[in-house]
Amino acid sequence: MIQIPTFMRLHWLKVLVTYVMVPSFINAIYSLKPMILMWTFLIELGLVVIAIIAMALYSKRRHSSHSRNEAFQVPRKAMVFTVGKQLNTIRFAIENQKPKFIGLICSSESADAKKMLEEELGFDEEHIMKKEVDPKNIEDIRAMAASIINWLKSKGLTDSEITVDITGGMTTMSAGVFDVFEEQKIDSQYIFSKYENNRVILNSKDAILFSQHSKE
Repeated sequence: MIQIPTFMRLHWLKVLVTYVMVPSFINAIYSLKPMILMWTFLIELGLVVIAIIAMALYSKRRHSSHSRNEAFQVPRKAMVFTVGKQLNTIRFAIENQKPKFIGLICSSESADAKKMLEEELGFDEEHIMKKEVDPKNIEDIRAMAASIINWLKSKGLTDSEITVDITGGMTTMSAGVFDVFEEQKIDSQYIFSKYENNRVILNSKDAILFSQHSKE
């Protein structure tokens, strides 16, 4: 039987949105009291900020206690990425880890990433899959992430041969995808970069294991 702390760790995003934010906001609307609606919105906004800060603090703690580019020390046959407008961290990860299969979770704004990566890195239709999601729809994000995991497993890959990189894309995309991969005990990673004048400083990228279940 799964314990409550474990359940909360795996499903915190779904619990927060489905069982806390949505019902409380609906109740506030039906109360017909603007003051209650305003305070409900502010409290829910605060919960989202707290969740993001908690993830950032955990990531910072992991970052301060690892060897440089530790994520690249674990061989992978498949990598899944949450995709934003910038593809430099995706290129960096693929060039270092050289996976055979690629999965992309994109929004409408980053949907061209598949074609660009196919042209630049030589992936064909058999080895790359793209799923376009609505960044505001957590269930859609979770469903598309699960479908990519199923596709990779249909190729005969094991959990330890797969990782998800949650560096790119909107926060909701990264959080939703991470939630699904964490449920299935598949490793996740994140690539830190230092910036100067809105440009990545050369040789500053550092790939960490955000969550690890497999053994090296």
